[in-house]
Amino acid sequence: MKNLQNLESRCSLTTKKIYQLLLKANRLIHCPIHREAGNEIISQIEAMAINPEERLFCYYLSSRYFYLSYMENEDLEFLEYAHDFLNDLVQFAFDNGIKVTNRMHFMRARVKHILSKSVWEEERVEWLVIKANKIVTHILKKDPYNEEYLELQRQLAA
Repeated sequence: MKNLQNLESRCSLTTKKIYQLLLKANRLIHCPIHREAGNEIISQIEAMAINPEERLFCYYLSSRYFYLSYMENEDLEFLEYAHDFLNDLVQFAFDNGIKVTNRMHFMRARVKHILSKSVWEEERVEWLVIKANKIVTHILKKDPYNEEYLELQRQLAA
């Protein structure tokens, strides 16, 4: 949310409208009965000519949509989609020179951790845990006392 507010302060008038739509989509995807409407808004935003930072937030919101859908329905396919969007987010950010926030990194590590407990292929489980550990170690260097990050690190060590 804070990153969306930082984005708004640097936006043109058209971009401010997109920012408002991003905020609305963010609110909607967190409410199960409105989640689909939020995803529709994200799709509409993606169809517009948007700047790279806005596209990055669309990737993030899409990953949140699928993660929250997974948490509600426990359908592994939703978690796989969240994982894919988060990987795309990081690649897109790298390609466009955009900084990925700790929150986005944390979400990526959390999804990898949950996915590692849900897949059967031993090689993939090991790879997911290693990647999640690397991500958490990286974000703890920037924010070493964040309890949420420390808790995920403990879970990964268990």
